[in-house]
Order: sequence, then structure tokens, then C-alpha cells
Amino acid sequence: WAFDTLRTLTYGARVHHWSVNGQTVVSPRVQFSAISRRHPNRVFKAAVGLYYQPPFYRELRSTVGERTDPSQPLVQTGVLNPELRAQRSLHFIVGKDITFQQFGRPFKLTTEAYYKYLTDVVPYDVDNVRLRYFARNNATAYAAGLDARISGEFVKGAESWFSLGLLTTRE
Repeated sequence: WAFDTLRTLTYGARVHHWSVNGQTVVSPRVQFSAISRRHPNRVFKAAVGLYYQPPFYRELRSTVGERTDPSQPLVQTGVLNPELRAQRSLHFIVGKDITFQQFGRPFKLTTEAYYKYLTDVVPYDVDNVRLRYFARNNATAYAAGLDARISGEFVKGAESWFSLGLLTTRE
């Protein structure tokens, strides 16, 4: 939806039904973008969205008991938990795009900062390179970070880019 030639609102939703546990989820999202009047080569964006991720097969498999000895691995029973719910996250994103000419060719610099709050997370244990999921929605988490990308023809005739991302997460 365009307010005018400088501002737009993009919105939508994804609906998903999972037959294993009968859960239906709706993931709405909205993004607002505005082109700077003073600097028409700059676009500012802000977005928010609710996202659901149904569990994969491995996340459905339960583990037994708590570890009494940290050196001993958890025992995988193979019993599935069909009541497991979709993990969900609330995303907040702000960003800026700048287009410019360099070396006589067009380039674009994109920067974004984001924060994602996650609930109904299915925790897991790491045993060397093996992941063992607990098959329960009993954790919360977050992810926050910054992303930057510059793209263009660094070599004439070949589109390329450099990206840098900084991320922190906690469960």
C-alpha cells in the first residue's frame, strides 16, 4: 500500500495448519519504508512480524531423565511428543538502504538491526556434534544483531558483495 511516492506499507500473513497436533497458526507481518525527501537515494525501513516454526521430526523425539553425571549422555527413547507446539518468535527490524555511484558503477549499502524474542522454544543438549532435543516447549530465547552488506560491480560486469553480520543469542 503506497501512501505516496515516498512511503509504502507492506503487510501480509502466513497461515499454517499442522495435522500432527491440530495446531493452526497465523504469522502476521508488516513493514513500513520511506524514501528520504532530502536524500532520495536513502530508504529507511522498519518491520515487525510474528513467526511460527513447527517442529521437525528430531525435535519431536524425547529424551529420558536428567543427567546426574555430566560426562554421561542423555538417553534418547525415540518416543514422539505429538503435543509439541510450534516455536514462535516476535521480530523487530530497522534498516537503511543507500544507493550510490562508485567507479562509475552503481552500488547499494544495506544495513539492518534486529531483535527477535522467541517463546515456546524446544531446548536441546549438545553432545560433541550430536543434538538431542527435549521435545518440550519449555524455554524462551532471544537473538539480536546487526547486518551490513555492500553490493555492486566491484569488478566491471560481475555483481558481487561484501557482508558483515554480528549476532548474539541466549536461551
